[in-house]
Amino acid sequence: MKRKRTKQAKTQRRSAPRAKAPMMLGIAWYRAEQWQRFLSLATDRDALHDTFAEWEAAATEKMGELRALGIVAQPVLVDVDELARWCRDHNLAFDSAARSQFVAEKLQEANKGHQ
Repeated sequence: MKRKRTKQAKTQRRSAPRAKAPMMLGIAWYRAEQWQRFLSLATDRDALHDTFAEWEAAATEKMGELRALGIVAQPVLVDVDELARWCRDHNLAFDSAARSQFVAEKLQEANKGHQ
């Protein structure tokens, strides 16, 4: 004889906490040999580090801070010339907003097959 589930049992089962997927954030990762080209194209140059070493140290520190908050910080290797073409194709300035959008799209593309 089958037992009928009560409405309360069904509700409890549905409301069981689900494991949340960790938040993922793409972090633009540049190459040392492209740093000067990157700076020459950036419209927000004044807000950027002067040297690749300074930028790399700050980016590494930021990734650690994000991980401590439970955010998966995924480095996304950026080719500066590809980014410049992308900005031109999308009629966007080569600034932090455009770079963030570019990295988000790259991360999404990279993770399509992993979902």
